[in-house]
Amino acid sequence: MKDFFSLEGKTALVTGAGRGLGRKMAEGLAEYGADVILWSRTESELKETALIVESKGKKAFYQTVDVSKVSEIEKAVKKTEGFCSGI
Repeated sequence: MKDFFSLEGKTALVTGAGRGLGRKMAEGLAEYGADVILWSRTESELKETALIVESKGKKAFYQTVDVSKVSEIEKAVKKTEGFCSGI
């Protein structure tokens, strides 16, 4: 089944990735082969999620961001672009 849903060579962005459903989505995306960009408001939770993604053999980039604020999203996108160009 994993071959059918392979995300190898893809990069996914998960908001709310620090815990709960966001963390599980990031884990699942990595399990199926995606590198994952992790956004959330709490850095310590993002670090934990990044370790989970990396334990699946995938790259993780985390950035603290409050997606309810456009200015923070714009800054996070600029920082994230560097990660994406390095993949």
